[in-house]
Amino acid sequence: MRFGLGRIGVLFVVTVIALSGIGGAFAAWTDQVTVSGTTETGKLEWQWRSPTPVIADEIPPPPYYPVPDYLADWNCSDGFGEVWRSDKNVAWASGEVLPDGKTVQLEFKNVYPCHWNSVSLYATNTGTIPLKFERVIINGQSFESAPLPIVELDLDGDGKADIEIWWKEGLGEQIHPGEDGYEWSFWFHVFQDAPQNATLSFTITLEAVQWSKSIH
Repeated sequence: MRFGLGRIGVLFVVTVIALSGIGGAFAAWTDQVTVSGTTETGKLEWQWRSPTPVIADEIPPPPYYPVPDYLADWNCSDGFGEVWRSDKNVAWASGEVLPDGKTVQLEFKNVYPCHWNSVSLYATNTGTIPLKFERVIINGQSFESAPLPIVELDLDGDGKADIEIWWKEGLGEQIHPGEDGYEWSFWFHVFQDAPQNATLSFTITLEAVQWSKSIH
């Protein structure tokens, strides 16, 4: 005696197999875990702490004589050798931070050969990641050495240097978020070839990078 499934039996078996396949596919489609969240990138940002730099001699000549010692001009020799007080007060300087928050515009007024002055700046890390100062830009010239060499500038375009600038601090200082950097001081000395009856104007800025990208 032989037993057969018959058409109804075959149909039943096929239906069961088909439903089993659907169940497996359904399980594969829904067997997953979804995670949602928010990531936030860091921000590299800094600015000078004050809208004006600290200048050694920023007081115009007073209308009286003799000149008090604390108001007298500073003088120095070439190459920033000896620095001394004179008995006159005729030259001075002014400065301001430009709207970008990073560039300082400086003006030296009524200066003369051998006049000396200095400018001090203070930076604050206003971002969310540590940073290092990578280069200094003086009147469009970029420097990455540390410390900065003595830089000569021709400000009137006659092919002769008018002033020399010395920045003694080195690049590569790391500043953490919310922290202030140390003092950045620039020394200035006026050469014999500086123009008479002129205001010498130039800019200084620093460029920062995230601390892990610094070459210093």
